[in-house]
Amino acid sequence: MSNIRIDVKIIKILFRSLIFRLLFIIVIISAGFTLLSPYFLTVSNIINVLRQISYTAIIGIGMTFIILSQNIDISVGSVVGFTSVVGALSMKIYHVPFQIALIIALIAATFCGLANGIFVTKLKIPSFIVTLATMSIVRGIAFGISGASAIFGLPELSKAVDFFGAGRISIIPVPIIIMFMLFIIAYLMLSYTRFGSYAYAIGSNEKATRLVGIKTDNYKILYFTMTGFLAGVAGFLMMCRMGVGQANTGLTWEFEVISAVVLGGTSLSGGRGNIWGTLMGAIIVGITRNGLNILSVDPQFQQVAIGLILLGAVAIDIATRRTLADRKF
Repeated sequence: MSNIRIDVKIIKILFRSLIFRLLFIIVIISAGFTLLSPYFLTVSNIINVLRQISYTAIIGIGMTFIILSQNIDISVGSVVGFTSVVGALSMKIYHVPFQIALIIALIAATFCGLANGIFVTKLKIPSFIVTLATMSIVRGIAFGISGASAIFGLPELSKAVDFFGAGRISIIPVPIIIMFMLFIIAYLMLSYTRFGSYAYAIGSNEKATRLVGIKTDNYKILYFTMTGFLAGVAGFLMMCRMGVGQANTGLTWEFEVISAVVLGGTSLSGGRGNIWGTLMGAIIVGITRNGLNILSVDPQFQQVAIGLILLGAVAIDIATRRTLADRKF
């Protein structure tokens, strides 16, 4: 009996850890899909899931910083499509080398994030309204400059484009390696630098943070700018993966990104979050979509599942905030 009591205590302690709870959810969902399909829990499919989530998870890094600072960015999906078109046009129409096309595309995406940050901080417009507007503007520009058609026949397709899109180091696809490298950098920034700690501070109490001399607007601009850059990275990688530039690339990705971040424990009210939780949240969204694909579930119903995940994540966030508030009183 004493051993059972000790085991129960250990389980309770483990469940206090966000990462453990998320791992537990991943195991349960994976076990369910494995019972329904023998193809789910295979090495090739696990690698496929990680490659599929790598694009949205990369954007999720920036979104974590933005939501931590009590803001949101729903324009990231449009920035992905815009970057895809800019990169493809640069190589196809203007015949610039791959490296220059990459720089041009990332500068364009970074500028979108910078514009969001300036509008939010200098004009004092709520981030949801600003990014709702830029979501439409940026997607419209992408359709306009591409003539609303896909840009095929990239001249560098057999070299650098192929490496970043379908290349592997050992058995690991390049986008997965880039994703983990960026998450490690983000973890170090969030845990050991002012850039990261100020995101928590701004989200917890922006007024108090400003009163101690921290230029909160500057940091919020940086968070939006970083997110634009990371959306550009994801968009360019996706262009390489598909071998084509399309304005509708990244459509509805913003909902998957936000779902992953909130599901991973970052509070929509700001000031509380975990970068590794974001990765876990992206994996949960990814394995759900992948499992439904394997079971041949209609894509429209897959969107229903993602919507339910987002709704559930927000409900959990609200319940957690209420619990923390009750503990204070």
